[in-house]
Amino acid sequence: MVHEGTGLWHAAGFNVSRWLMVIIHGYRVTSLILSILLNVLVPTEYHTSTVTAEIVSGNVNTLDSSTSPTTTTTTTTTTTTARGTSTATTTTTNPTRTRSPTTTTTTTTMLRPLDDELHPTLPMTFATENSTTISAQSGSTALLPCVVHNLGDGVVSWIKRKTVQELLTVGMITYANDERFQAIHFHHSEDWTLQIKYVQGRDAGLYQCQVSTHPPTSIFLYLEVVGIRFEEKKSPISFVDYDRI
Repeated sequence: MVHEGTGLWHAAGFNVSRWLMVIIHGYRVTSLILSILLNVLVPTEYHTSTVTAEIVSGNVNTLDSSTSPTTTTTTTTTTTTARGTSTATTTTTNPTRTRSPTTTTTTTTMLRPLDDELHPTLPMTFATENSTTISAQSGSTALLPCVVHNLGDGVVSWIKRKTVQELLTVGMITYANDERFQAIHFHHSEDWTLQIKYVQGRDAGLYQCQVSTHPPTSIFLYLEVVGIRFEEKKSPISFVDYDRI
């Protein structure tokens, strides 16, 4: 009885193992068939991503003997102006193989202090002597000179000195009510002459040439008007401004 039971167990185990093998092989065949069908029916696309990194460094030692040699060109440009000196340095690296040239530009500007830009100014001076007397015949044109050196931004004015001072001209503008007075000045000239047309006896007197410095600076000129009195000798007479006496 024991031997018969054992034989039955062995027969049953053999049958179970055989069925398990059949199931396993059937699963493998089914998986293979499904894989083939998926590859045929559903195409698969593979995306390849390539990342290229380039590191540019200067004066770096490397053990790779295949590194391409490079040529470095340095150009320095110096520009000097009234404000200062500007230096531009351009460095160009040209590899001898495939890589693009690399250019580096460095600009250095050296500014001068503001005091260096201001040129030393010479003091303003009069070339016309102070207390000069000008004589003019009655009815003629009188010219009172006023030569100013290093005028700069100053303005020349003419003033008639009498009991009440009268402003005649400022620069080239006439302020006198009498159109006979006019300032004459030519470009790049240092002469600011006061012109009086058709001189009359009342024009005699003291005139002031003033420059708008701080404080104002002036010189004085005296106009003497000479008239003709028709007498036997026709001797000239002078018109005197009694306001000056």
